[in-house]
Amino acid sequence: MTPSPTPRASTPPGLEAIAASYVDIVAPFNVATCEFNTVLSKSAPALSDLKRGSADYAATLADVIDGLRAAAWPADLAEDANDLIDALVVDETHTRAMAAADTFDSFIAADDKLIAANSISSAASKQLRKDLGLPTGEPPCS
Repeated sequence: MTPSPTPRASTPPGLEAIAASYVDIVAPFNVATCEFNTVLSKSAPALSDLKRGSADYAATLADVIDGLRAAAWPADLAEDANDLIDALVVDETHTRAMAAADTFDSFIAADDKLIAANSISSAASKQLRKDLGLPTGEPPCS
């Protein structure tokens, strides 16, 4: 699946540059999310394929986290940006555990933790997107 384009909503005046920067930072992450979901959705995937997909996804998460940390967030958005960064760090930790799994059971255990953590990162992402006047309702692979 390919990610849906991110249409512009009503970005508040003065936030156009940071909203555009955010979209640029997360664009590769949206593609990687779609690719990772494809790997996870395969019928009877090999553990090696799951681990490779997890490692690739974790690397993209690290890049997104670095990009978000480097962004010049206005003071009124910094807390929500940091909430997203913190949530993505947790997602990255679980994804790296998936990549390091030596059995399907350990992979599934780490994946279960990632699934639980995704609700927090999803909520944080929606809040920051709302702050930036960007659409919040569309999943990246629709």
